[in-house]
Amino acid sequence: MKSSVLPLTHLFLPLRHPSRHEVIRKGSNALRIVRHLSVFEKKTYLHVPSIRKYCTRYEAGFVWAYEFVGPKQRYSKLFRSHTVEQALGSTAAHGARMQQAPASTVQRMHNDAVPTECERIYE
Repeated sequence: MKSSVLPLTHLFLPLRHPSRHEVIRKGSNALRIVRHLSVFEKKTYLHVPSIRKYCTRYEAGFVWAYEFVGPKQRYSKLFRSHTVEQALGSTAAHGARMQQAPASTVQRMHNDAVPTECERIYE
């Protein structure tokens, strides 16, 4: 599983990376619960650690960012794309029943994906 780091502040850091002694864990690290694709028609939730770190040298905080889920998202990117594919050919209510998710969530995922799909179609 790949992970990358996103800084929370907009600091311009010098090219020298801080040593591992200058980076500490910050606060309590809770688990993020992320909804993923169903397995054998059962809901699947991933319990992902939300690791918060802090650089004492540059006074900058950051968290791990995972490629399979966006920041502050409760649904994986694969779940979102699969749900949008299903919702494009049917109503949001039908897509919500198929995914066992709230209709408002499916509608929001659909609304977020429509501009991207329009651009892709017109290209």
